[in-house]
Amino acid sequence: MPKGRSIDPVARVRRSFRIALALSVALLLGASNVAVALPQTHPRPWLIVVGDSWAGRLTKYLRSAPPEHFEVHSITQGSARAAGIVNNEFGQLDEALTNVSQAPPGSVVVVTLGSSDIGFRRLRRQTHSFEEEMRRVRTGLDTLIEQVLATSPNVGVLLGGYDVLPIDGRPLCSLEAQLLLGTAKPTVLNGEMGALFEALRTLADGRERVEVLESLGTLQGRPGDPDLNTFSPGRFQDGVDCHHPNTAGAALLADVLVSGAERAV
Repeated sequence: MPKGRSIDPVARVRRSFRIALALSVALLLGASNVAVALPQTHPRPWLIVVGDSWAGRLTKYLRSAPPEHFEVHSITQGSARAAGIVNNEFGQLDEALTNVSQAPPGSVVVVTLGSSDIGFRRLRRQTHSFEEEMRRVRTGLDTLIEQVLATSPNVGVLLGGYDVLPIDGRPLCSLEAQLLLGTAKPTVLNGEMGALFEALRTLADGRERVEVLESLGTLQGRPGDPDLNTFSPGRFQDGVDCHHPNTAGAALLADVLVSGAERAV
């Protein structure tokens, strides 16, 4: 019987390694002339919300359920006033402009200011007229709009975000409104909110990149077409106070806000 050929295992491993190395070099040389397309990532536009405690409720909800197309930035402060923007109250103007200067193209500034101005006039029983208060509101918002537009050509502005107070069927809330605001009549309080939105429309009229977010009437199931003769349903009321929406109400308003921002871009 012929003798079998002996196999050197070390030599075999070395030969296999050399073959594998040669194949790897050949593949690399062949691929050197092929352009490899790497995926490009683009930052999401920002949703920069500038406002008071009402706006704070909306951004709190948006951060718990982030919108698909926007990164949310909250510049909100309880009791913030539109008129306070002129004096950079709470530093909101500076912070807003810093955000705008850094925001990616397609970003939107949502301005929800003016309700505190109206409320404080009633709460403090101030003697100047409602028309004078609206003049101060328009001056403050005009300052903010002009500076935002001048800071970046790639950012739009949405004015609005408020709704009719959700206190219908809540006797304690009616009592609170009577004690704090001097009236619980929906036609009076809703009429003032309607006048605020008319002021917002005047500010947006004729300006490029500025629109009004028609949120008034959302909690009544009719955004942009509110029934000013009644309040919004009490089931959307916060439970802690009578002038903020609860989570369910904030969710409805946040949907309107995001949809408006998407249309704006």
